[in-house]
Amino acid sequence: MLTRNPTSILTAALTAREHLDILITTLTANPTTDYSSTIDPTTKRAILKAARDISRAVQTPVENLFETVFGIYDWAALQAAVKLEIINHIGPMGGDAVSDEEVSKKIGKSQDHVHRILKLLAANDVVEETAPGCWRRREMAEVMLHPVVGSFAGGMVGRLGHFPTTIGNWLEENPYPTKTFDCPFTRAMGATFWEVLSADPEEAARFGRGMEGLSNIDASVPVIKEWLIKNGRTEGVFRDVGGGSGWIDERLAPDFPDITFEIQDINPQQWAARSSSLPPSLHRQLTFTPHSFFTPQPPSPTPVIALLHRWILHDWANTDAIAIIRNIVPALEQNPDAAYLINDNVLPDLGEWEPFEERSARQFDLVMMSYFNAKERSRAMWERLLREADERLEIVGVTREGGMAAMALIEVRLRKEEVKEEVKEEAKEAKE
Repeated sequence: MLTRNPTSILTAALTAREHLDILITTLTANPTTDYSSTIDPTTKRAILKAARDISRAVQTPVENLFETVFGIYDWAALQAAVKLEIINHIGPMGGDAVSDEEVSKKIGKSQDHVHRILKLLAANDVVEETAPGCWRRREMAEVMLHPVVGSFAGGMVGRLGHFPTTIGNWLEENPYPTKTFDCPFTRAMGATFWEVLSADPEEAARFGRGMEGLSNIDASVPVIKEWLIKNGRTEGVFRDVGGGSGWIDERLAPDFPDITFEIQDINPQQWAARSSSLPPSLHRQLTFTPHSFFTPQPPSPTPVIALLHRWILHDWANTDAIAIIRNIVPALEQNPDAAYLINDNVLPDLGEWEPFEERSARQFDLVMMSYFNAKERSRAMWERLLREADERLEIVGVTREGGMAAMALIEVRLRKEEVKEEVKEEAKEAKE
């Protein structure tokens, strides 16, 4: 059986103590500060790494393995608590606890099974047992009930969330899948993810709220705002391709009164729902154009300053992603100074991040695999994808957002000298 080197355990312990001393000093000086929201990223990273290292070091390899293997039951307990609304019926955080007998009666399910599910949730700090069989929510449970952020988490553990557990079976039956939607989700449901949402308005609404919730966590709006200011793009048309409800444009518009934000999407329903509540001042700035990103960009009478794909390409396998990118090129040819902005995950290269930092990004990659047979991509993968779409496309900058770890703004340009030649050739042909 594998054993641990005592030296590695000592190193982890000394490092952990160093960072704990810093944390204790900081909290002693500022006892009322919400440290989790004010800690600087470098210190947070160091503390998390030290905590992970010491946890791994003091457990045997077998214990660490079993913790991972049985983690699926942590997910199962949360899934049951959401689906059966167990979390809804226990006491609020800091409030009066509710017995599992009472919860059982309210939801019409076995008290024994409800009790055992809550026990595992308590072991994961989701709920708290204040007295035998009496329960109230902790922070994570309260977040699960949040109408926006909780919608995404609820979706991941709801009826549309168990498909990642079938990845092995799927690949065993289909060893070399290349097409979008040739994936565990479609295999199990008999329809694509988008088709299922179209047939289930309640699930679609949950998904929409969840996406907005994730968007509230990342830093896309300030990063795009900074890009517009830095590049002097304060006038013209900003196209949000596949922009859904246009929430990101709504947040950008007040700071850029001379930019027209054009939301393009094949489905007008999300935009219709959101636009009805827009303040009158934004109706002039925000417009909607029915458009599929599988068709070429239409010409614009007003100069286009940027075209945005936010969380679009990671939903598609390479063949489809290339087709989507190619349809951006006509607008870049018509507007040589325009930028193509990809707001998406950029996976780290080997050794760029600590393994614990990379975990959430790799989890998202398998989410894309499970639901779409699509993927998250590293910078090298993005560069290769862009070249396959059009050799003139090149990345001129990648800005990490600093919120959700892998999210970034990728600035892409059509090489100017070649754009000019294209424009000259078109002008010559038109003259002839």
